[in-house]
Amino acid sequence: VRNEVLFKYIWFLTCLISWWVPAFSQQQESHYDPGKKYRLAYELFLKEKYSASRETFTEFLAQPDATNINDRINATYYSALGGAELFHPDAENELVRFTQQYPESLKAKLAYFHAGKILYKQKKYKNAVNYFEKADISYLENEEIPEYYFKLGYSYFSIKDYPNASKSFHEILNVESKYKTA
Repeated sequence: VRNEVLFKYIWFLTCLISWWVPAFSQQQESHYDPGKKYRLAYELFLKEKYSASRETFTEFLAQPDATNINDRINATYYSALGGAELFHPDAENELVRFTQQYPESLKAKLAYFHAGKILYKQKKYKNAVNYFEKADISYLENEEIPEYYFKLGYSYFSIKDYPNASKSFHEILNVESKYKTA
């Protein structure tokens, strides 16, 4: 009789656990938000914690249920841009790959600007010009516009394309910026 009571008790606990575990798991899944990881990564990016944001964007992109296409595009862009900010050797390729993967994205025009900045810093002026020319200044922040024209102009000047250099420098001649005196 004791074994029978013990058996019923164990059987009851097994049934209870088998009901409770799936119910708990479903509750956890219903509270799961795939966009939460994206938002965390973006916050880290805005705080200039580029390494942590890139890692979190990578985790977000690896999620099979991260289906919001705009978040996926933005995560890819900000991850590549974070690489540029961290001076990763593959940053230019990541930015260019982004423009090829999402050519219709508004951020593709920004990616060209940032790829141009990388090549400008490496003194590869001819290649920098190619990327700068593909950028669209209407998507740049106000403080980035003088930087764009200066670096484009200097790149033109370095490859001895003086007429285009002059046009670019003329765009910022009367604009207050750190590039004005240069």
